[in-house]
Amino acid sequence: MAILPLSQNFSSAVITIPNEVAGFYKNMPDDELAENISTSFAEQYGKMKVCSERYSYPLVSVYAESFYKENFVLLGDAAVGMHPVTAHGFNFGLRGQNTLANLIKRNLQIGYPAYTQAALQEYNKLHKAATLPFYLTTNQIVKLYTNTSTSARILRKGLLKLSNKVMPIKNHLTSKLTEIAA
Repeated sequence: MAILPLSQNFSSAVITIPNEVAGFYKNMPDDELAENISTSFAEQYGKMKVCSERYSYPLVSVYAESFYKENFVLLGDAAVGMHPVTAHGFNFGLRGQNTLANLIKRNLQIGYPAYTQAALQEYNKLHKAATLPFYLTTNQIVKLYTNTSTSARILRKGLLKLSNKVMPIKNHLTSKLTEIAA
């Protein structure tokens, strides 16, 4: 479960559950759902209430084999469709656009056509290097956090404690998530 802040005192709750129980949550009475979400976060957000329609959809992550073909590139979710709990799909879309724009700008500055095959290959290489490790790691984290077994719960707690107390790990994770050098 994740809370995504919106505006003022509003947030969106993302509940990642198996498809077979999605209907149960979608049809749960508002007050019961609000209590369930509040309890899940140890009531650190105070009393909650449902104030919008609920949406249920299967979460599918995608990663293109290649981000380009002749005179064609994939950007945004067409290239890398991330699990929404990461909130990085949009960031990767911006990063891909920036990478491609810089390659086009470089080509034009040296008198080449905007989109040479070499530039598209370089975009492919750079964008994969920037996104694939995060994509693979995120998918494993989602699997770990949607696993309800006792061993998964113990592993989650241990990893959270470790990543919070060992400063090199904490700094590395922070810099990767914020894209700010630690």
